[in-house]
Amino acid sequence: MADFDAALVFDPSHTLAILNRALTLSLMGQPELGLIDADRAVSMTPDGAAAQATRAQILAVLGRSSEAVAGFETAITLGGDELVNAYQRRLIALGYDAGLVDGDYGGRTKVALEACVADACNLLQDP
Repeated sequence: MADFDAALVFDPSHTLAILNRALTLSLMGQPELGLIDADRAVSMTPDGAAAQATRAQILAVLGRSSEAVAGFETAITLGGDELVNAYQRRLIALGYDAGLVDGDYGGRTKVALEACVADACNLLQDP
């Protein structure tokens, strides 16, 4: 955390540092504080898939499933087929049936994403 804070003192607009701090806070059991950073990153880069996905992950941890799914779907819209492929691989590795790794968001992938979010699984990091 000290490194993220130091980076943000040096450059308060360093979105990656903000997102990493947000996710770290969430993983450390402080998702409400992480959401503040994630919201800040989304406001700074509203067309950034990483910011949307990080915010969605934290919303899932907070049990705000419908908002989390919507956030991941926004990230997918911004990130395209490559992001869907990454999510499909992670979902499968986490034990969710996302179907084929084909970059198509629908059907089994959507159901798997919804189940993962409901379980607050960590979709952003490899298991």
